[in-house]
Amino acid sequence: MPISVIDKSFAASIGLQSEVDSKGPATGDDKTAGLIHGVQIQIGNMTFEDTTASPVDLAPLAKHMEHPLPLLLGDDAFNELAVDIDFAHHRNAFSNPDHVVKPDGAVELPLTRVEDIPLVPFSIEGSPPAQFELGIGNSGELLVYQSYYESHPWRDEKLPRD
Repeated sequence: MPISVIDKSFAASIGLQSEVDSKGPATGDDKTAGLIHGVQIQIGNMTFEDTTASPVDLAPLAKHMEHPLPLLLGDDAFNELAVDIDFAHHRNAFSNPDHVVKPDGAVELPLTRVEDIPLVPFSIEGSPPAQFELGIGNSGELLVYQSYYESHPWRDEKLPRD
């Protein structure tokens, strides 16, 4: 998601209104969605100034997640900052990339982009690495492209089929 997404009801409750209509930047479909420019987002002691957000009804997703969801932070933060994601403890840390020291034992992966999709080399069961989408917003499952899955002999033994 190139820009942040803000829940429509939450945006209205704090007085933010759409300024420009465009093809659905947050939905990826043909629906129209407004854009709100100049949004200030504060996370801890970090402030994002002049952010653009798209108001979207996030209520269905919030209901599924079983907690309020006023904002989905866009790629702008992840592209400009060093992000330490601690999945085990459900924490994220954002910091200035100029001041980051790689921890002992950390593995650095080359990140490439194809049509603004972040890709990293990934191998399953010792197969040659292939480029996989780095999608940290998924529900927890590993998404494997069908062409990769079908071209590897371990598929019938190791991975469940739907």
